[in-house]
Amino acid sequence: MTGVGQQRVSFDASALYAAVQDEREARGWSWRDLEALLGVRSSTTRRLRRTSPGADHDAELILRLATWTSRSVESFASEGRAGSVIATDPRAITLDGRDLLAFLDYQRSSLELSWRQTAAELQVGVRSLERLANGGRVRLRLLLQACRWTGHTVTELAMRCAQHDADNFASTSSAGS
Repeated sequence: MTGVGQQRVSFDASALYAAVQDEREARGWSWRDLEALLGVRSSTTRRLRRTSPGADHDAELILRLATWTSRSVESFASEGRAGSVIATDPRAITLDGRDLLAFLDYQRSSLELSWRQTAAELQVGVRSLERLANGGRVRLRLLLQACRWTGHTVTELAMRCAQHDADNFASTSSAGS
C-alpha cells in the first residue's frame, strides 16, 4: 500500500483519444459505429477529445475504450506501469461504485483504518467515497488511486469488483504487501 504524500496518478486522455482514433481509422469505423458498440453517446466521446489535462473521467468508459484499443488503462497513466487487458467485449465491462466501495471497505478494515484515513491514503475527499455508497459512478482518478493503494491493476480491480465477493477479496487481496 502506498502512503499519504505519494503523487497522484495522472491520466493522459489525449493519448487515449489518439489511440482510439488510430484504431478506429485502422478498422474503418465511424465514430457512430464505435459509440454504438460501446453504448455511449457522441457527446461523451466529444467530451473526451476536448478535455483539459487533469480532468476526471468516468472510469467505466475509459476502461471500455482502452480495452477496445487492446491497451491497458495504465498505459495511458503517468506511472506507465504495465497493466493487463480484458479480452472481452468492451460493453461487458462494468464498474459499480458500491462494489468498489465494498472492496475498499475490505482493504480498510484489514488495515484498521477509518474512512477518513482511507480517503487520505487514496488522496480523495471522503465525499468521493460517499458518492460510491449512494450508487455514484466510479471516477477514473479514484479508481487509479485505489489501484495504486492496493497494488492492483485496473483490470484486476474491475474483475474483483464485478465478482463482489468478500471471500474473493480475502483470498486474493494484496493488503499488507
